[in-house]
Amino acid sequence: MGIFSAASAVSQHGGQTGALMQLGHSWSNPSFFTSLQFSRASKSYRDAAGVLDLIRNKASGRALLGYNHAQWGSASLGMLFLQNFGQQAERYITASWSRQVSQRGTVHVSVHHNLNQRRQSSVQLM
Repeated sequence: MGIFSAASAVSQHGGQTGALMQLGHSWSNPSFFTSLQFSRASKSYRDAAGVLDLIRNKASGRALLGYNHAQWGSASLGMLFLQNFGQQAERYITASWSRQVSQRGTVHVSVHHNLNQRRQSSVQLM
């Protein structure tokens, strides 16, 4: 069944009232794991950082599917999006793999690709 989560917040600033809503679900077993998260804010919502920021988050989301294997390590595929007020949503696809190589070390590789700007990708090796 997994874990369901929900949260909401209300703010008042400059005579305006705003709201934030977050929903999520995560599930795992020894071999597979999934995670879904979504957040949306009204235009007048302000948190402590939002009082100072000119660019504010309108909506964000994440979907992740992963697999664990005792010998090969863990691998995952995900999709992310982020939209600020007055801007087009940014969408990313991610893939990662990690494996413990000793009692003291782990290798982690991740690849991120911006779906809005096809030439913008990054690779991280840790």
